[in-house]
Parts: sequence; C-alpha cells; structure tokens
Amino acid sequence: MKVKQTKGTNLPGAWIINPKDKGRKSIKGDKIYLDNGQEFEIEIFNPLKESVLADIRLNGNSICKTGLVVNSSFKPIK
Repeated sequence: MKVKQTKGTNLPGAWIINPKDKGRKSIKGDKIYLDNGQEFEIEIFNPLKESVLADIRLNGNSICKTGLVVNSSFKPIK
C-alpha cells in the first residue's frame, strides 16, 4: 500500500487496523508490509472541508479503477 500524505494535524490520514485487537498502525512511509494471510482493515479519515480521492494499492495494484472518494468529516461550529 502506498500513501501520499503531507505533514500536519488537520490533513487526511490512514491507518492499518488489526481486526482481532483493533491495534492501529499509522501509515507514515510509502509501504506497509504484513504477514501472508494476515487480516487487516484500512481506516481513512478526512478532516478537510472538501472530499478527497484515495488511491489504495495492494501488491502494486489499485483496489478500484476510479479511486475511493472520502467525504469530508468537517463539522462547522454553530
């Protein structure tokens, strides 16, 4: 999996989750290596005001042809 992420606290982020213990591994580099047969979940968070497009690749192949739209989780203060 390759992740392009810039530094900052209010930017989109991604984590690898172990579904058995819900432990989170932050994705900070370009690739994450897992053991063969290891189950995982991907958590994506977008705090921006606009939607972003995520291109998730497994073993060098995109998981979908068009990418995954991650809607904004921004909630304006009233």
